[in-house]
Order: sequence, then structure tokens, then C-alpha cells
Amino acid sequence: MIIIRTGPPYYLLIIDKLSNDIPKTQILNAGKDIESVLPKVQYAPIFGAYYLVILEYQKGQQFWKELKEIESIDYVKLILTTKTKDDFNTVINKSESSKFDYWVYDSYKASKRDKNIYIIKTIKSYNNSVILSNEIIDVIRKRLNGYSYEINGYLQQLAFVSDLSSKNIMKLIPKKNVLTPASFGWMLYSGDLSIKEADAIIYRYKYYPHVLIESIKKYTDKIIDIIPYYLSGEFTEYNYEKFAANNKKLISSQFIALTYLDIFKIISIERLYKISAMLNNSNGDRVSDILLLYKVVRLITGNI
Repeated sequence: MIIIRTGPPYYLLIIDKLSNDIPKTQILNAGKDIESVLPKVQYAPIFGAYYLVILEYQKGQQFWKELKEIESIDYVKLILTTKTKDDFNTVINKSESSKFDYWVYDSYKASKRDKNIYIIKTIKSYNNSVILSNEIIDVIRKRLNGYSYEINGYLQQLAFVSDLSSKNIMKLIPKKNVLTPASFGWMLYSGDLSIKEADAIIYRYKYYPHVLIESIKKYTDKIIDIIPYYLSGEFTEYNYEKFAANNKKLISSQFIALTYLDIFKIISIERLYKISAMLNNSNGDRVSDILLLYKVVRLITGNI
């Protein structure tokens, strides 16, 4: 079993490598639907050496019970993805105590080699005629430092820059070595922050918490703006590519589109409206805003 902490998309290299050797029908990207896996892998595959099963981590004993059954099948290669650092560590510890045969991949600690391979592969997938020198690849990799879900969006844009110079790369990709208040809301919704990490940021900005409220409000409003398209069926996992291409002002890339769809799976529309109402009722009082932030963080992460 491979335990992956997602975020920066470099982990997709692992999935691509394991997917290349087998037919698409033997790739089971089950998400959180672990119950659907066992009936599909009860018989050995005919055309490839194994099934590739990709699952998202869930809390609970039932999940681990079914995971153990799947992990014990010889002709199954299992990938278990986690979004937060806390979940990543929890899965590692549980797998260790359960004596699973596993190895780990933390996308936030991807090697220079993996990053370079991913940058080249992704840009070339959009525009194969792009010339990428080692110097240019180094500039792109260093400029992407600190980013996670936005990476594919930037790489897609870079693929069509006529003059791929260091100056234009730095102009297109803003410098971001550390988390900023402006990105706090997005990282919270996209699962990039654990409650512990979010609480630490709130404490850091305890004398001016309003910037964090504004960040969450900005992304809450944006997510709510997309809801009508999701409800009407214009924006789904089956047509997100077309929707992203036709609505660039709403969604900057296909990768961001998938992130929005993941958010809709985790957070109900009712909860989003509740969060929005709470943020709009902020009265600017520092202590009240701090308490509000702690509660909103837990609403977004599903811990209330």
C-alpha cells in the first residue's frame, strides 16, 4: 500500500506510473466509496497483473476493516490518499500497528527530480512544442515553492507563454514561500490545512484577525457563486473540463475545477450558507472575530 499526502500534484507521477501498465478498466478510483471495491476485485484480473485501487482516507473502524481485506489481496495495488498532515500521520501510525506492507509519499516533500519531471510532463501535455531548458525548469520549480492546488493552473498558463523567460515566469507566478492571510481561506477549503495548523495561524494573527475572516469570506462567496452551475448539472465531474474552458473568470484551470467538486462532496450547501452568514455578521471586534474564526474553521473541516 502507498500512503500519499496530497496537496501539490507531484504524487500524480506515482498514479500515472502504476496506471500505465494496466488497462483502464482495472483502475478503480473509488474515492470514499470503499464498499464498492471488494465486489470488483474478487476475481484476479485477466489482462493486467493487478488492479489499481485508489481510495481516500476515512475515519472509523469499518473503513479499516474493509481496507485490511483489500490490502491483503495479492493482485491489488492500493493507494490511500490523505489531505491533511494529521490524517497522513494517523494513517501511517495505524498502518504500522496493523502490520501493513506500505510506503509513504508526502507531496509537500517531493524531491527536486520529481518536481522537474512533473513540470516537464504537465507543460508538454498542454503544448508539446515548448522548449524547456534546465535553467527555465529550475526557475519554474523554485517559483512554485509554497503552492499546492494552484500548481497545475500555473503550468497550464506557462505552456502557452510565447516567451518563456525567467522574467515572464516570475511575472506570471507570484512569489509565495509561505502561507499568507490572503490564501488562508482557499487552503482551508481545499483541505491543505489541519485544524491544528489553522488554529496556529489564527493565533499568529490574533491582533488583526479580520484579514483571515476576509480571506475565508472571499472563497466562501466564490464557492457559493459556483453552486447554481453544480446544482443545474452544468458543472460536474463528467463535464468539468468543458465548464472550466468556458468559464475562466470563475475557474482558472481544470485542476481547480476538480478541487471545487471535492469541496462540494465534503461540505453541504446548507453549511456553506451558514458559514457565509456567520462571516457577514462579523462586527469587527477582535475577540469576537477570533472566536468566530475558531468556529468557522471547524465548520469547514467538518468537526462540528
